[in-house]
Amino acid sequence: MLYFLGGVTMIKAIIINIAIIISYLFIIGQFSRAIHEGKHYHKIFSRLKTQVSAGLLFAALGVILLAFPIPVTTEVTVDLSLIAIVIAALFFSAPAAIVSALFIALSSMAIVGSTSGIGFVGIGVVCALLVTIPLKPVRQAALIIIVTGSVAAWYLAQPLEVSLTFWLLTIIIAFISYYVCDYIFDLNKAYFERKKANEKLQELVLAHEEMEARLQEANSKLLKMANIDGLTGIANRRSFNDTLEKETKRMKREKKVLSLLMIDIDNFKAFNDTYGHQEGDYCLQSVANEIKGNLQRPSDFVARYGGEEFAVILPGLSENKAAVVAEKIRSSIEELEIPNVHAEAKSIVTISVGVATMDEDINSEQLVKLADRALYEAKERGRNQVCQSELTLMHTS
Repeated sequence: MLYFLGGVTMIKAIIINIAIIISYLFIIGQFSRAIHEGKHYHKIFSRLKTQVSAGLLFAALGVILLAFPIPVTTEVTVDLSLIAIVIAALFFSAPAAIVSALFIALSSMAIVGSTSGIGFVGIGVVCALLVTIPLKPVRQAALIIIVTGSVAAWYLAQPLEVSLTFWLLTIIIAFISYYVCDYIFDLNKAYFERKKANEKLQELVLAHEEMEARLQEANSKLLKMANIDGLTGIANRRSFNDTLEKETKRMKREKKVLSLLMIDIDNFKAFNDTYGHQEGDYCLQSVANEIKGNLQRPSDFVARYGGEEFAVILPGLSENKAAVVAEKIRSSIEELEIPNVHAEAKSIVTISVGVATMDEDINSEQLVKLADRALYEAKERGRNQVCQSELTLMHTS
């Protein structure tokens, strides 16, 4: 009795075979992706080894299909193992086709126990020859599928209806398998292209972040260079002006006082001429460090005002307390005992300090003038002392 694509049993078997082929192809696709993911493809396998490995994988598919034959009649069954050979040839070239054909042939002879394996070897040879013909992929697929299907149907040596049924089954399912496999390859290709693009994007993002970090670091250095005195390492005149203006506004807004110390190294020009610029630089650095070391509050601010002159901003500190800080600084400089033969009373480096305090009637510019006047007064009185601004004293009296 001939089923000819109509029998329920045959249809079930066809569906099972198609499901096996598609499932296996997707598994191989995932395996291929895993190989690429681990980068073993290029490091371990040469091109030939890759083809042989693929041949073994598709041979396994052929062996599985041998175990699920399709009943064409009550007496005749056929299998679709040759589709594994065809797909191996189309996607992995001649060596894959030969390897898969040989292993399927050996398995067939072991299972069936006949000379049926010779037909699979013949199919493998035909595929290996046809795949070398330079054609477009779809045309090459059509050629190989039709020719191998025809050869297999002829080799089956069954009545025309049986051979025709087998030929149609082979061609239809082989084309389905080809397009499924091609789709999987395209998916993998798109996956790796997307992955490569993401990696490139990540590299660009990292490069941008690194460049931005370097730019911020460079800007920070430039800002530091613009606001820090290169010799003493404390703030410079520009930074002092900005800070004084900011603190003045803040103190007035909060209705608090602000005191300013103007400090000058006594007889520094003569010191520099006698001891040299190197000792002069050392003297400036030592004085700057000593002033900075005597400021305890985070809000206290010291700057090199110019030459041998320094300025200290003391936010929220009254004139009396500011004078105490000034005297502490003066005393600590004296204790350094840096030699200076030009000093009046003692042969060491000393400083003079002018103190001024701002109230609501005085702005930052006037505050500097008051502190300068107090400093001048300290110089006039013999140096190495602290003087408060007369206007400050007048305001506090």
